[in-house]
Amino acid sequence: TDGWAGLVREWLDIKGDPLKLKVFTNTIFGEFWVEKNTSKLDWEVIFNRREVWVGRVPKEAVYITAGVDTQGHEGSSNNRLEAYVYAWGANEECWLIDSWVVYGNLAESAPWNEAIELLNQTYQHALGFEMPISTLCWDTGGGFTGKVHAACRKGGIKKFLPIRGAPSAGKPIANMPKKVNKQYKTYFFEVGTEDAKDTIYGRYRIQRNSPGEPTPGYIHLPADDGICDEKVVKEFVAETKVMKFKNGVRTSVWECPKHVSNEGTDCANYALAALRASKQRKRINLEILSAKQLGTPMPKPKKIKRKKAGSYGGVN
Repeated sequence: TDGWAGLVREWLDIKGDPLKLKVFTNTIFGEFWVEKNTSKLDWEVIFNRREVWVGRVPKEAVYITAGVDTQGHEGSSNNRLEAYVYAWGANEECWLIDSWVVYGNLAESAPWNEAIELLNQTYQHALGFEMPISTLCWDTGGGFTGKVHAACRKGGIKKFLPIRGAPSAGKPIANMPKKVNKQYKTYFFEVGTEDAKDTIYGRYRIQRNSPGEPTPGYIHLPADDGICDEKVVKEFVAETKVMKFKNGVRTSVWECPKHVSNEGTDCANYALAALRASKQRKRINLEILSAKQLGTPMPKPKKIKRKKAGSYGGVN
């Protein structure tokens, strides 16, 4: 071969041809070829659909959760705690009602206390009452795992749920334990971030029904730059689903480009996980709560077909 000069000429010759580039990447670079998903969400489309609703919390909302991200390590000058707050209605239709960032030295107690205070505030509902955040998931990643658990104990372990992301396809979005973790004395569990992103990114593509009509799963974003500006919306759609080949197996994963912020995506995952954990352990039923609040007909319970005796190992 012609050494580096030959490789450069080969690279310039194949650049732009995806088939040749795939072979070059696999054989010369010794890396797995990654196919980009060309249907990446356009942040401007999401930004332009922002809306205004009555009340900080709209009348359709019956439950509030939050996702909290911990960013920083010992000695970092950009340590911060970041949160996004969502109000939920029937069929997991939701509204982003708040977002905030607390900066400070996370080795000290001040930023943690400020975050706990913000997470314990209430929000004015369109029907006239105040609503608290009922459940939240707080990421333990980074260099402050112990601090997160301590904050959750201080805030109340049934409301403040410490979590860690588990980027594995098929892992449930939430699987809250029935008992506290022996080491941390909190309800510590993993969040299936791949499935959470599949759900959330899919919901960004839902077309909203006419104003006033429910749209199951739809994510409403406020036309308020203090809560949801261009930077925030870009974080909501920062990641792309890509295909990777490893050991001959094709795997689909979510990937965030280097130096691109995705805290909005992470916190949306955690807020959804907080809702699913509430359904598991608190028996929260958004449809029943919505029917009671809006005075609409109660949803009919689903009929469960009983299996015949013997079909599952019973007595014939």
